[in-house]
Amino acid sequence: WAVTESERSSEFLVHQWRDNRWNTVDRLTRPKPWSEAVFDISNDGQWVVQRRETNVYCWRRGVSDGWTHVGKHGNLVDRLAIVPGKGILVTLSKSTLQAWQLSSSSLLWQVEMKTNNPAARLHATAELLCCAAGPVVSVHRVDTGDVVFYKNVPSGEFNDAVISPDGREVLAASTDRAIHRW
Repeated sequence: WAVTESERSSEFLVHQWRDNRWNTVDRLTRPKPWSEAVFDISNDGQWVVQRRETNVYCWRRGVSDGWTHVGKHGNLVDRLAIVPGKGILVTLSKSTLQAWQLSSSSLLWQVEMKTNNPAARLHATAELLCCAAGPVVSVHRVDTGDVVFYKNVPSGEFNDAVISPDGREVLAASTDRAIHRW
């Protein structure tokens, strides 16, 4: 599954890979006023999410008539991640990491973060969420937000981090061209 913007930026196009090519399966009207969008699609193709500045919206393919407002951050939402198979959206701003249940647009949990890093990244598995922001890599439980791993490397800036499928390892890429493994 993939989501792209139309050339005129008035629509999001939903694509599915099948028969060795990308097929456009849906067109979603982009809410006005149009602003810079960050969007994602769930790995089952069911949910499309987008952020517009401090607000987050979702659209459920085949069910929703239009975009549903999920929630609002106090600051610009930098990153989005959909938790595979759970209908949970995790959002990151420079001061807050939040998890939302998409079906009810309800806030599940919130963790204060001090990232000040628009290059921050999120990666989610069904059970764990990894956040790389500035000199910090943290892993949280998807259901509660509890921190299960925290690493601060003051001399580094992390560009991205992922969790292994079994949840036992964290790999993080930093600006010093190193891959860190814990």
